[in-house]
Amino acid sequence: MRSTRTRNPWLTVSGFVSVQSTRSGQIRRRLAFAFAAALLWCSTGNVVWARDLYVDNVLGQDNLNGSAAMPSGVTIGPTRSIRRALQYADGGDTIHIANRGVPYYETVTLQGSLNSGFPGTPFRLVSDGAVISGARCVPPTAWIERSPGVWKFTPDGKGRYLLLQGGQPLPELPLNEGDGLTGLPIGQWGSLRGSIYFRTSLDTHVGAPDMPFEFAYDQTGITLIDVKDVEIRGLVVRHFRYDGVHAHDRVERAFLENVKLETNGRSGLAVSGTASIGLTNVEITGNRGAGVTLREHGWLETRSTRIDAGTNPLFDRSADTTLFIDDALMEANR
Repeated sequence: MRSTRTRNPWLTVSGFVSVQSTRSGQIRRRLAFAFAAALLWCSTGNVVWARDLYVDNVLGQDNLNGSAAMPSGVTIGPTRSIRRALQYADGGDTIHIANRGVPYYETVTLQGSLNSGFPGTPFRLVSDGAVISGARCVPPTAWIERSPGVWKFTPDGKGRYLLLQGGQPLPELPLNEGDGLTGLPIGQWGSLRGSIYFRTSLDTHVGAPDMPFEFAYDQTGITLIDVKDVEIRGLVVRHFRYDGVHAHDRVERAFLENVKLETNGRSGLAVSGTASIGLTNVEITGNRGAGVTLREHGWLETRSTRIDAGTNPLFDRSADTTLFIDDALMEANR
């Protein structure tokens, strides 16, 4: 039986370490830290300090170095994209993502030691509500009128689809091969053989090319693989074709707080392989499949987290996964 001591994502995450409040305990911790720092200095000859990097998709530029929140001079200032800041990042750094009311239309991958932290000094993505979106506009020329009032759009790649208008998902009608398109109601859409179909009213003489649609374009918002000691705070991740956040494998002590994972094509969060994730004050809502997907040996612990999956299951999990909800172990169906 696996021990919670080896996988529990809260054990060394900042803010969840069990600490004694006595003065003697503080002295012991300081001595231990000083001893560890001395060993690091002796073994490497130098100390690597964690840095703060800044991203701003309104004021920033990707030819700036990310070292300041505001542009200053030729090279100093925030990057425009999160991806560019990650190219500058090193272990234990914090990336501050500005919320300017404009979504970041990109995908983010944290992988390896440069995107990992250390116990007590995690690698951080922090924001005050910035949105990372997988949606893109449907080009008007991409629509083809399949029959009177029925329009067809074929996205790149197969997979789960999501059609939006004004940032909100439109109602979908499941289509079957034998039923055809005659039963598709006005204002609804369905997918069939790799294409999206939408029905408009013939009375208004407004076709799908005249309407501002968006669709889920990118696959996954934030991907974690082979990282340790990671914190993601204050982000909103929405409108991706599969998952808002997916911890693939070899993820230890990753932590999400005050994050919203909403309206993605499969689930808000997926945890698989040997990944272990902790959630607190996270909202997972409006995703087309389960709220959370757990596979292989995925390990998830939630605290003060709200999951609303509608008529879908809150958790879609396989037998060897581990799930704690507010410190209570939830048995898996076997």
